[in-house]
Amino acid sequence: MNGFLRNLLIGTVYFGLGQLGLALAAASTNIAPIWPASGFAFAAILLWNLSCLPYIVLADLALSVTTGPFAASDVLTALANALSALAGMVLLQRFKSPGSIHERSWNMVLLLLCGTVVTAGLASSMSVLGLVRGGQLAQAEALPVWWTWFLSDAAGVVLLTPLLVVWQEKGLAGLRPWRPESLLLLTGLLLAGWVMFGQRQLEIAEHYPVAFVLAPVLVWAGFRLDLRILTLAILVFSVQAVAGTTMSLGPFGHLGLPDSYLLLQVFLMVMASMVFILSSVNAQSHLAELSLRQSQAALRYANERLEQRVLERTKELRQALKELRRAERSYRALYENAIQGMFRSSLDGRIKTANPAFAHMLGYASPEDLLRESGMESVYVFPEDRREWLASIRQQGFLRNYELRLRRKDGTPLWVLGNVLLTQGDDGEEVLEGIEIDVTEKALAEQELERERQRLEEDLRAAGEIQKRLLPRDGAELPGAAMAWTFVPSGQVGGDAFNFLPLADGSTAFYMLDVSGHGVPSALVAFSACQALQDAGGMQGGSTAGRLGIMPRPVEVMRRLEAEFPFNRFGQFFTLCYMVLDARQGLLTWSCAGHPPPLLLRPGQTPSLLDGSGPAVGLGHAEGFREDQVALEPGDRLLLYTDGVTEYRAADGELFGEERLLAVLAEAADLTREQVLAHVTERLGDFGQGRRPGDDVSMLLVEYLGPEGVGGKAGT
Repeated sequence: MNGFLRNLLIGTVYFGLGQLGLALAAASTNIAPIWPASGFAFAAILLWNLSCLPYIVLADLALSVTTGPFAASDVLTALANALSALAGMVLLQRFKSPGSIHERSWNMVLLLLCGTVVTAGLASSMSVLGLVRGGQLAQAEALPVWWTWFLSDAAGVVLLTPLLVVWQEKGLAGLRPWRPESLLLLTGLLLAGWVMFGQRQLEIAEHYPVAFVLAPVLVWAGFRLDLRILTLAILVFSVQAVAGTTMSLGPFGHLGLPDSYLLLQVFLMVMASMVFILSSVNAQSHLAELSLRQSQAALRYANERLEQRVLERTKELRQALKELRRAERSYRALYENAIQGMFRSSLDGRIKTANPAFAHMLGYASPEDLLRESGMESVYVFPEDRREWLASIRQQGFLRNYELRLRRKDGTPLWVLGNVLLTQGDDGEEVLEGIEIDVTEKALAEQELERERQRLEEDLRAAGEIQKRLLPRDGAELPGAAMAWTFVPSGQVGGDAFNFLPLADGSTAFYMLDVSGHGVPSALVAFSACQALQDAGGMQGGSTAGRLGIMPRPVEVMRRLEAEFPFNRFGQFFTLCYMVLDARQGLLTWSCAGHPPPLLLRPGQTPSLLDGSGPAVGLGHAEGFREDQVALEPGDRLLLYTDGVTEYRAADGELFGEERLLAVLAEAADLTREQVLAHVTERLGDFGQGRRPGDDVSMLLVEYLGPEGVGGKAGT
């Protein structure tokens, strides 16, 4: 059930109980013997949550409307009833003991005290004060009205709140209402209620408190009945008593109002409180008895197990001693036969114990020969090493994976790697316990490896300088064209190369190649390919072709390179874009071998990718090469680039891509050649978040100036 429906039901029940209380009131005096709504409000706030308070206030106001004209004091009364129940709940939660209410006598007493003294007392006091202040009640009548109001609310709390709380806490679990003793007690209690309050009393009984004759029966019920059944029985008995007294029957009926109601209320509260407290005391004693029995059973079980555990423990100790002796023998064998050197020494360097491996490591025939030495100072090549080593051990208490350079007995060098621990010996003296292995061969190999690494770095630097020579020279003039370039290496040596070639017929060739792989082999192939391209004029007939002005077409250049750089010879292939610019005619002829075709940047138009590509050079597919041609206009630009641009990766692995490159070039349409390349490089850096490129980034930007234009070269 959701909160709204539950709170609405609480308000409805409160209103119904209020109507029941009004129905029990005497017609001439409006005095009710019991006000069940107060007990229900206290239980509702205690068992559920504070969200039901507004619904209780609204239900109380609705009750006021049904009893007569609405007055301001009705609001005060409604608020007083709700807030007094809240105050009782707060005090109960503050001082109650851990556990449920029905199983702790102190909790039951506190429930009744908070419900009567706090909830009923505050509600009646605030309500009567509001009536007096509002002029609806004379000050002289305040005390009798307060007393009647208080007893009515208190009776409602005593009779109804324990019932709701107990049933909410226990539910139906373990309920056995049909036991013969329970049936006998219930029948006797209800029959006594009918005899006592169901008929008019004899005249002689009117002067004696015969109602309290029921006390033994109620005490018996408190000790024997389940508290859930008992609360229902007390409620039914109270209904009998209220009904009989209202009809002027029973021991209090002849007294008249309000005395009959006052005595009835006191009687019911005393009897119910006594029975509920006795029942909770009984429940608490049962729990204590059950706990005692469980403790006794646990103690008996523990005593029974103790001897068994002693026997088992004795057996375990014997087995452990046996295993310890076996482990000691194994440890001794391991210690004597280990290939690692093991030792124990004092802080001043005196060896106390050592295994054969440690003695042999230092060049001694046996541990006994080593122990006869006065100390270990002589084994250190540099005495300050031992002082630093010992200081680190004192500071940390241990040292792991340390490496020391020592010397053997015969003076030969020795490198050891080990762990050492600072501990206390049997005599309380601080000692060092360590394990060391001989890493002399490894140390010598590392020294040789370091020398080889230095030589390799020198070779790589030299190769890097060679690679720079494969790039365009500064200060060169180009007929009818100008260019700018940029090169960002991924390492010291790569396989990218690009340049221009003035041809004998007055045209200019531009090329860009990218050798597979990285390192020196790629750089050597790139260097050889550039040398072959430099001799492009001799690819068809040597110098004669050059003198006659017969230049090889781009597709023929590709086929010649395919023949000179077979994959089975070099183990590598390369991509190449080779284009020839005839500035006099404004014609560009190009051929691409596995390389991205040139990008055409025409003023006022979107950058576009020229068609045409074939297989890479070195794969044996010369028949797949092709060439294309396009007419240029002054101001047209051509961009050659390697896949290091489009395959530049971001941190998440995303590629820069061709579409992003075209968009960046469109942004830079109005920039100079150098600014265009700088803009693309900046965008690459932003995309990669400063990461080093995984491949060389090469770009060559050529601008056609027209037949009469003379440009130059710029590079970054």
